[in-house]
Amino acid sequence: CGRCKKEYDHNIPSDQICRIQHPCEKVDTEWNGSKKSWDHCRNCDKTFNLNGFHSWGRRGRNDPFDEGEYCYEDQHVPEVGYDAENDPTIQMLDESDY
Repeated sequence: CGRCKKEYDHNIPSDQICRIQHPCEKVDTEWNGSKKSWDHCRNCDKTFNLNGFHSWGRRGRNDPFDEGEYCYEDQHVPEVGYDAENDPTIQMLDESDY
């Protein structure tokens, strides 16, 4: 894959998903009191790694959702002819930092 650099088999549907994890330098830990925390990715605006929420038994209306460990999930792109400079997904992920 030109995007994530992993080898994949075109014949296996589950093997065709390109996943890029949240970049550590763009992840912040946020707190709600002293017992509830979660990570927020400035790259994709997703929340993940919820801590302290499940032990309370109920989710509050404003509690964040665990949106997963991946910043990006889509189909792999062939490495031959791949141009990262013109890949809108990579450009969006690289440029977003608010």
